[in-house]
Amino acid sequence: MNRVAQLEQSYRRIAAMRMAGLPVCNEALQVQCLGFRGWEGKILGALVAPWCVNLVIFPDGDPRYRELGDDKRQAWEFACGTIDFQGGRDVGCGSFQTCSLFSPAFEFTCQDAAVATALAALRALFEPEPAAPSRRGFLTGRRAA
Repeated sequence: MNRVAQLEQSYRRIAAMRMAGLPVCNEALQVQCLGFRGWEGKILGALVAPWCVNLVIFPDGDPRYRELGDDKRQAWEFACGTIDFQGGRDVGCGSFQTCSLFSPAFEFTCQDAAVATALAALRALFEPEPAAPSRRGFLTGRRAA
């Protein structure tokens, strides 16, 4: 079983055994890993769970990847800017890093909305931030080239 499937299985077990019925859980959501792909020597994707929506990175040969404790962070550069990820570890899938998008995840009324938001966040990582207009351009209504 690959690490993504192991992470999903582990989170499903946590959802059933430790998180079920807790007030931080959104009962409209279920555990689902999605959009995972290779990225610069890492594997990047998203995780939806009843209590969170996270971006997730697994190591895949990038020497810059550091195994971090739960309270430690590592910054990664994307086209949209720098984003901090926090360390995590699971017996089944090993070391990973997460970036919380929503926790708790009460904004969502259904699984489809959470999935669409997570996939949009993944796409946004690779879209550069729009250039800010120059002061003159701002005052005259013209955008930067």
